[in-house]
Formats: sequence, C-alpha cells, structure tokens
Amino acid sequence: MYYPRALRTLNRVRRLIPLPERINPPNPEEFFQHTAGRWLVNEPFQLSQRYLKFNVDALKAAAVSAVHGAKSVKAISKFNETDYTKILSLLLDNGQKVIARLPTPLSGNKRLVTASQVATSEFARQRLGTDPYEYLFSICDREEQWIDKYGRVKGLDYRLHHPKSARDPDTHLHTLGMFGQVIPYVVPTDNENLIHSTLSHPVGLDGTNVWLSESALAEGRIEISAITDWQHAVAKPMYLTAHLPALIDYDVLYSEKHPGTDLPEAPPENTSDTEEAVFDSESKDDTERMKYEEKMCIVGYRRLAKTEAYNYYVTMMEDTQPYLFATLAHAAATAWGESFHLLRVRLYRVQKMWELLTPCPYEIADEEADMMRQESQASDELEIMIHALQRMIGFVDKNGWTPPEYFDEVREHYRDTQEIFSD
Repeated sequence: MYYPRALRTLNRVRRLIPLPERINPPNPEEFFQHTAGRWLVNEPFQLSQRYLKFNVDALKAAAVSAVHGAKSVKAISKFNETDYTKILSLLLDNGQKVIARLPTPLSGNKRLVTASQVATSEFARQRLGTDPYEYLFSICDREEQWIDKYGRVKGLDYRLHHPKSARDPDTHLHTLGMFGQVIPYVVPTDNENLIHSTLSHPVGLDGTNVWLSESALAEGRIEISAITDWQHAVAKPMYLTAHLPALIDYDVLYSEKHPGTDLPEAPPENTSDTEEAVFDSESKDDTERMKYEEKMCIVGYRRLAKTEAYNYYVTMMEDTQPYLFATLAHAAATAWGESFHLLRVRLYRVQKMWELLTPCPYEIADEEADMMRQESQASDELEIMIHALQRMIGFVDKNGWTPPEYFDEVREHYRDTQEIFSD
C-alpha cells in the first residue's frame, strides 16, 4: 500500500543535505524558485505562492554581521524548503555556518509571520491559558461563518462529495448546530491534565521542521537543536493536541476505515535485539519491510507515550472517551469539504453513549443514522478509489504534488488515468 501522507516527509528528509550543484549557483533564480516539488494541477499558481525573490548580497552581509570575526561568505546553498519557508545555509570565511530562514508568500505577511514566531517562542515560556469550552465554541463559530460566507459561493466538487447533502451548506450548518449544542458535555473535565492549555505546532512535526545537531550526529547521538515553523501556532486543550506526528504517521485514519491495514502487534517488551531482528525480517520484500518499519515506528511512539506521557497516550487510543471527544472536535473544525460524514457519525455515537445517562440535547433517529452510515461508507469507498488512483499514478499526494525527479513519469500516468473522472 502507498501512503501519500508520508511522501513529502520521506522526500524532504533526504533533501536536508545541500546539493553541490546548488552551491553558489550562477543564477540566483535557483534560490528564488521552489525546487522541492512539482504539481500536476495548476502548477504555475502553486509555484508562484512559493516563489521568493530577495537580495542575496544583503543576506550575505547580514550573516557576516551576525557572527563575530567573520568577514565574508564563502558559499551559500539552499539547505531545504517547505511550503512556508526557504532555508539557506551560508558558510563563512571563519568556518562557521549561518542558517537563514525566509518566509514564502504562502506563509502570509513577512513582518507579521516573523513577529508571530518570536511572540510564540516567548509565549511558550509563560503560562498558557485557554478555556476548553470557549475554544470549541470558537471552532464551531468559525466554521459556521466560513461556510455561510464562502460555502454558498464556491461549492464542493460533486464528483468527490456524495450525496447532495454533503455539498449543501444548510445541512453542514445544521450538523454544526448539533455540535454546538453538545459542546458543554464533550470536554473531559474529570481529568485536569487533559484540558491543560498546550501549545500546538500548527503544521505538525514532519521531518522538515525538526532540526538535529550535526555535532551530536557525528558523535553517534541524536539531539534536537530546534523545532521551526511556529507561525500560526495555537494554544488549545491538551486532549485536542494528541496525535501521531506526520514524521511517522502513515495515515492512521485510512487504516481505521479499511480492514487489513491495522497496525501490527508490537514485540513483547522483553524482546531481544536478535529476536526483534528476526521478527523484522519475516518479509523479504523491500516494500513490505518498509511498510512494517513505518508501522512499528507508530507502535514505538505509542509505547513511549504510554510510559512518559500517559494522559497524552490515553487521548490517542481509539477506544477512549477523550479520543471520541477529540475526533468530534477535529471533524467539526474541518467539516466543509473533508469531515462532514465523520462529524455526523461521531455525533450519533455521542448520542447513544449519553442515552444511558441523560437525554442528549439533539436527536438523530436510528433510521437517519443508518442512512448516515451508508453515506459515510460510500464516501470511504470513494476514498479507496482515490487512493487506488494515486497508487496507479505513482508518487503523488492528494494535491497533485510530486518530487521533481518523478514528475515526468507521474504526469504520464496521470494522463492515462484522467478519463476515469472525465464524466
């Protein structure tokens, strides 16, 4: 199985080492242009959103002035780039390196983005305070306002959103109204640790924003020297932040929906290195081995969370009440165009849970719930077909992004499969 969510991570991780041909290029356009990926659809617009022209000489002067004893820049290279940031490495004449991070147009106003990251770093050192109820109400209000203002103007693609109700703004607003009614009851207040205000990374740790110390790696150690891309960070209740980092998440939601893709059982805690090596090598196929290693990373992460951060671990486990409450809130935040069916199914599950204790503030009839489940299943089947198309096309994510070296091959496969959705 192909996991598109991990595609950018894997591709960018291997791009963290500067490429020789990009050191001091004769044409600075190579610095300005986005070179980490290509797009099958609307590529000129996508590239324009990541194009950044800057004064290279001024950047060099700033780097020299920032380091005592430096007089000039010997080499400059593009170290890495994300959707929101270009990262350049400047080698000074005294042997030291300076890393420069420049925000792309996609990140927003440059001055405000830089100020936001500085403010976030300072704010993280102070006590964070977010009322869990107000946070959920703000999610609901924001989504309702967005749908009411923009959902009626720009509809959803009928080929990807079935049935008609999944594209109807009024149906979305009605469903979000039910979520608003239940907010006072879906905050796990019985455990203060779960609602403690927590600073959440806005993008997620995906391998491009976790920086490792070169000196530590040279000594055989792993040491995180920085975590970047804090623009648009938010503080929210802890139970809403618990999730697998994108660095190792191969798409858990996909595995939950489709039997046969579940996580493997972890080896026993006392498994020896030799036994685990045998356990790991059962599959001789490289693709299968890679899939297994990806899944075992998740098992290891969950095991570590259970030991070091139990409350965080509890919220990640699918059979817990905090997990239900968290997925309900996440579905509400992305109801339009993404999680409409999931939101309705979760609301019905909450209703059935409370029928044993107290009347629910809304009512979804069993017949309606059956229809919702059928529509959700149909949506899942469509998603399976889309995943199958992605595997047919090759290395491409749902937005049409692909590594540059695969672009020509992927484009040919894409043209071959376009007629499937032509009607």
